[in-house]
Amino acid sequence: MSAAAQRSFWGWGREGAGPDAAQQQAIVRTLAARFAAGERTLAPAPRIEDIALPAARISPPAALAPLCSDTPLDRASHTWGKSYRDVVRGLRGDFSAAPDFVARPRDDDDVRALLDWCGSHDVAAIPYGGGSSVVGGVEADVGEGWRGAVSLDTTRIAGVREVDVASRAARISGGTLGPDL
Repeated sequence: MSAAAQRSFWGWGREGAGPDAAQQQAIVRTLAARFAAGERTLAPAPRIEDIALPAARISPPAALAPLCSDTPLDRASHTWGKSYRDVVRGLRGDFSAAPDFVARPRDDDDVRALLDWCGSHDVAAIPYGGGSSVVGGVEADVGEGWRGAVSLDTTRIAGVREVDVASRAARISGGTLGPDL
C-alpha cells in the first residue's frame, strides 16, 4: 500500500492526502483572522518514526502470533479513535495508551482463540472496528488490573454476512466501513 493510500495513524483520512502546504497556510490565516487570534503557525503532522510508544507488557503466544502485529504503525493506529480530543492527542504525539499488540482474526475461530487466551491471561481485549470511535471505546488505557491490552481489529472479518430481502434487515460484521456497504 502506498503512503498516500495508508490511513492516517493519528487523524482522519489518508496519509499525504488533504490540503497542500499553500492551502494549509491559507486556512491558518483565515482562521486566525476570523477569531482575531493573531499570527499563528501550523504544527507539523506527526511522523511514525518520531512517536514514542510505551514498552509492550505482553506478547501473543506462538499459536496466535501470525494474527498479531506489534509494529509502531499498528500500535499507534489503534491507540485512539477519531474524536476531536483523539486527533489532538495524536497530533501532539501522545500515544501513551497504545495497545501491546494488534490482533487481526481471519474468522470466528480466530476470535474465539484470541478471546480465550486473553481471558486466561488477564489481558484486556478491546474491539476495534473501523477505528472511527469518538467515545473512547478503542482506548487501551485499562488500568492496573490487567497484564496488558490487545486491540482486536475486526477488518479481516468485515463484510455483509446476510441480507433478508423481505424484512430489509442485514447482518453485518464488525469492522465493515460505511462506504463499503
